[in-house]
Amino acid sequence: MAATDLKLNLPSSPSGYFDDTTVFQGQNVGGQTPLPVFPGGQLIYGASGGTGKIDLMSKFYEATLTGTVAFDLTSLLDPRGAAINFARVKAVVIVNFATTAGFVLKLGLGTNPFINYFDNVATAKLRVEAGFTNANGIAVPNMVVLACPESNGWAVSGTNKVIQLDSGANAVPYHFHVVGNVA
Repeated sequence: MAATDLKLNLPSSPSGYFDDTTVFQGQNVGGQTPLPVFPGGQLIYGASGGTGKIDLMSKFYEATLTGTVAFDLTSLLDPRGAAINFARVKAVVIVNFATTAGFVLKLGLGTNPFINYFDNVATAKLRVEAGFTNANGIAVPNMVVLACPESNGWAVSGTNKVIQLDSGANAVPYHFHVVGNVA
């Protein structure tokens, strides 16, 4: 694998939907690697700013949540464990691996909420419903992808920086990932 190739490994999920195999090995495209993850096109990793370009990726946060967890976009970790600070966000991925009806993740408002994707910030909650088990017994998660790959993305600031997930009283296995820019 060339130094400019990008290899993303997803951790094993509680539901077994993902495994520890490579889900994408990028092709060297002028020293940049396309990420075919987001609707409406690709985001290019390794290029600072501009339409469809990102230079920061958070690690794949995955756990089982009972209650709330807050992700501060100014103090996340990258895939290698180094601290990162997003100035702009191009996409957020949230996966609900629960297969029990009613085991919902609510993406909502906490302290200094990241509100760029909400219309009415006073009452806004985005629901990521539970997935299901198909006829073959395979767990199929439900997910939400919030994408803003335009040149500016969504701005992060001291009062607009926290994404909070809330599972209520249920234990909900989830996956959380962010991509964007440092400036």
